Amino acid sequence: MKNKEIEIIAQGEFLDEEYRVRTLVIRLLGALRQEELDTHEWNDRVCYETKEEWTEYHEAKQSLKKQFEEKVRDLLGLNDSASFVLSNSISEIFTVVAMYSIENQFGEEN
Repeated sequence: MKNKEIEIIAQGEFLDEEYRVRTLVIRLLGALRQEELDTHEWNDRVCYETKEEWTEYHEAKQSLKKQFEEKVRDLLGLNDSASFVLSNSISEIFTVVAMYSIENQFGEEN
């Protein structure tokens, strides 16, 4: 799959006793790659005169990161997964792992 923001390079899945685990290798394209770069904390504590300034900067970046991960999750259609991890492999290439409870997959309660 390829759209203007994400290209899926590889994907696979497996079942264990309790979960279906789906893995993807994706490439971020264009503006989405820039959004990911904007989530990085390029500064550290010594760049700020007060702890409050640092905390404000740090929390803003954490918020951007969460929004970015939610956007990727939505673009990939993985909103219903019980667990979602997005990690940078190299440059614009990322690994995604999404886990689904097998019980919930069949409409049963945990």
